[in-house]
Amino acid sequence: MYIDPNPSHSLAVLTQHLSELDLTTYSIYALVDHAFHEQVLRAIQPLPNSWQNLMAHVPGATPDMSPLLITLNSIDSQWPTLAKLIALADGLPMLSVMASRHSLSALAAHFACYVDVAVEPDHDEYMLRFADTRTLPNLLAALSSDQRALMLGPLYRWWFRDREANWVAVSGGNETAYAKERLAITSAQFGQMLDTAIPDLIYSRLKHDMADWLPYSPALAIQQIESWVNQARQQGLQEVRDLQSYCLSQLMGPDE
Repeated sequence: MYIDPNPSHSLAVLTQHLSELDLTTYSIYALVDHAFHEQVLRAIQPLPNSWQNLMAHVPGATPDMSPLLITLNSIDSQWPTLAKLIALADGLPMLSVMASRHSLSALAAHFACYVDVAVEPDHDEYMLRFADTRTLPNLLAALSSDQRALMLGPLYRWWFRDREANWVAVSGGNETAYAKERLAITSAQFGQMLDTAIPDLIYSRLKHDMADWLPYSPALAIQQIESWVNQARQQGLQEVRDLQSYCLSQLMGPDE
């Protein structure tokens, strides 16, 4: 697990929000980071033309490893595909849900501009896994106000789950403007995103070999790692390997 398990009310909470929308005005979409669970399409069996691969323009980017935008439909006030996706995403930061007035194709073209990023001034290119709900809040925090407004512009609301698997809502602009080109950010913005992601990176590395030493809750484990990272930085440590070593030493406790 990378985030806490689903609360029993996870589906009910989100569908309550959806029930408050005029579904004749807004369409509902799921954004899925398919790299976490490569059987999503087989499991939910979406209708033809009801999903798009946001990396379809990238050579060799198959749906199995790409972010997918999927249309969600309500049937008699029930959301069967959403229920399956929430179950598949248990403990995984792979699912968010959007409400928008725009079509699947228009929204997919918009968000395809965010699957990689150019870092100025050298325009180095990096994949941007914004469908990973650990990355998404870091990205939104790093963007300028204009960049954030453009990214959220076509949306009315965007829900994603935090580390405790609770739904967090972000309001969009409900506008008709779309991104037309790849996102470009400064090296300072990129550095901020990398810096914020360090506790998650260390947790991902430690949990494979030290799972029995970590709290069962990923949210609690990352909170503890964040505290240790801050302590290490106060002692002058900056490199990821040094921060990880410090966290490992704190996890194992003092030598006997």
